Amino acid sequence: PPPPAQPAAVAWASAPSRAATGASAPAAAKAAPRRITPGDFAYHVNPQGQPGHVRDAPGPGGAVLDEPLPGAEQLAHGQRLRVTSLSGHWAKVTPDAGIGGWIPVEHLQLTPLPTAV
Repeated sequence: PPPPAQPAAVAWASAPSRAATGASAPAAAKAAPRRITPGDFAYHVNPQGQPGHVRDAPGPGGAVLDEPLPGAEQLAHGQRLRVTSLSGHWAKVTPDAGIGGWIPVEHLQLTPLPTAV
């Protein structure tokens, strides 16, 4: 009589590994970039290189805090900020000096911008 068929899990486990065959790992297996979390220092990056506006609440409905509150400021492109909390696609940030507020997470990166030489 023929030998019993191996279960699929055993057949898969007995297949040669990617390392043994020289195949590269799929792109999904590569390490994902680290996400911004509360407590991080991050850098403001506006796609147009313009100053950014902080808001009093997350989302486009939040009032812009740049004017007329004393101490409020626009965020400079490349400015270092402390992330204090997250809400969806928005981060509450505090600059080294001045009043903080909410900006889109996509306007932050963990590494400083390169400096001109």
